[in-house]
Amino acid sequence: MEFKSHLINQEGLNQIINFKESMNLGLSAYLKSHFTSYTSYKYLVATPGNPERGMASIPDPNWVSGFVTGEGNFDVKITKSLTHKLGYRVSLRWLVSIHVRDKALMESLKLYLNSGSVST
Repeated sequence: MEFKSHLINQEGLNQIINFKESMNLGLSAYLKSHFTSYTSYKYLVATPGNPERGMASIPDPNWVSGFVTGEGNFDVKITKSLTHKLGYRVSLRWLVSIHVRDKALMESLKLYLNSGSVST
């Protein structure tokens, strides 16, 4: 948009539509009917309500590494405890935070790692 290519030619406008399709919930039915030659970017796990968006499963460990580099973090949680000698429990956690609409992705990641829990 900075170079106004969307105003000059169809290719510039199509590039913006392709970006829009890859974000959030994709294109509306109205935009799909007016821009039929968009490129769909499949980047998340498909969900029951939106099966055409996404990959069937986590492809490999390198994908996981790249994904959590942007969306994950480590932290330490300290809580009071009656069962621990010092009176506190220390938990080391690895957290990945994404939008609730991508819960299926988190469930898939949990299955792939065979560990963890998913909460909203």
